Amino acid sequence: IGLPVPVSHAAINAKGEFDTGEPILPGDWTPGLSQLFKNPGFAFDAGVDIKVNQRWSFSASVLDIGHTSWKKNGYRFAFKDTVYNISLDHPFKMAIPLKLYLAGSYNLSPRWNTGVVFRNVFYDEKTYTSSTLSLNGYVFRMLSTTLSYTNAHSFHSFGGGIRLRLLPGMDVYAVSDNISRIKNYREMQHVNFAFGLNMAFGINQKKAVNS
Repeated sequence: IGLPVPVSHAAINAKGEFDTGEPILPGDWTPGLSQLFKNPGFAFDAGVDIKVNQRWSFSASVLDIGHTSWKKNGYRFAFKDTVYNISLDHPFKMAIPLKLYLAGSYNLSPRWNTGVVFRNVFYDEKTYTSSTLSLNGYVFRMLSTTLSYTNAHSFHSFGGGIRLRLLPGMDVYAVSDNISRIKNYREMQHVNFAFGLNMAFGINQKKAVNS
């Protein structure tokens, strides 16, 4: 495990055993910008988007090609019976799980389309596969929505999301792939959730064409 600061001294006894009843980080620790660059990592993404015609489009991408590196505050935990032994083990590198996406979409109408995404995650010499089928479109000009069904290696779920236009060129959105189990959120084992703000800058295409 890699940490931003050394393990709290109160959490380790004289035998090098970790006390699970104590916080792993020092109580006076606060996040700082300088600590973000002590253990650098590097990764990049690559992808392609192909529009076949007005109805069909396809895409492919590979994400997180790289690794994270820990030069300081890297620790190794060993568990036996009810005892955790902890030892300093630095430096080390850890690969970031590589993700492969293949997707296609079909325009049902000017406002609605359906799509499918195949996702492979490569981690620890294993492959985790999932696929998502979605229906996406505009309810009206300022509001768009998406409904989805995901089938993965160990679960299946229904998802959804909305995008609301606040101002010209400014949207807010929220989306999750597992809204069907929100009531029992404590029992969720798999969920992805995203919330954000989109701001667009550039030339108005209609004005550019008319000019």
